[in-house]
Amino acid sequence: MQNYYHAQLQGPRDYQEDRICVLELTLPSAAPDQNGCEQFLHQVIGSLHQSTFALNEDHCGSTCTIALLLPDNRFFIGWLGDSPALLLSPHGCDLLTREHIPGCDPVFQVTADNCEDVQGFQRVRSLHPVGEEEGDPIYQKLAVSRALGDNDFPLIRTPDVMRGNLTPGNMLAIASDGINTIMNYDGHFKSDAGINLDYAGDNPAEYLADRAHLNRPYKKGDNISVITLPFAADRSSILLAAVFDGHGGDRVADFAAQQLRVIVQPLWQKIFFGKTFILPEY
Repeated sequence: MQNYYHAQLQGPRDYQEDRICVLELTLPSAAPDQNGCEQFLHQVIGSLHQSTFALNEDHCGSTCTIALLLPDNRFFIGWLGDSPALLLSPHGCDLLTREHIPGCDPVFQVTADNCEDVQGFQRVRSLHPVGEEEGDPIYQKLAVSRALGDNDFPLIRTPDVMRGNLTPGNMLAIASDGINTIMNYDGHFKSDAGINLDYAGDNPAEYLADRAHLNRPYKKGDNISVITLPFAADRSSILLAAVFDGHGGDRVADFAAQQLRVIVQPLWQKIFFGKTFILPEY
């Protein structure tokens, strides 16, 4: 069995705005601990925010979902935006991430009195007051409430991070939101989407992308990108997989994927090997 599988479909769009990336990380002498892994994801996404913000792109941004899978099948996921992470099993799937969109993101549901990031809350609300979907600037111009880039929107740039464990027969998947054509709002596969992972064949990521493409609205549909990471009893490396779903063009997603390859190994070495690393200035 491979360590990972991936697939991308452009669909009816004029070009591909998604970017994906899979990297192997150096295995430290001691098993990576929870705090270190969560700190690592926060620093990686924080660095990506700094670098993409320096692009000074208005009306162009990208989601970011990064999965870290350890040899003992523990996993950690950090994300900005609405690119989902799923836990797949022979029985179906469970959505692991919460979409960062105005209707679901907690920072858009609380008041300044009980929001952890009071200044951030007030900044976003001052420019984007709560309103009905059709009249809310966030809904009209931008589907996500957290993203890389999009300098014209004072979005929240703090990622959510979660953790879990793979068990035999299960696999982790991260994807762009083009996969939502086969998903219910409750985070499971639609009953009429024809999903049966027993028939996924040699590449489960390709199977899911194909099914999402087949279930798209007629002559419509988004780019689709999927990476799957299966359970393995004998995995000897640490895998990092990332999906970037661009909006308003592909420049931010493309730059973020390139920059990820630059910063990941040095940050990993800094946290788990104690080596000095200074983030580039932008």
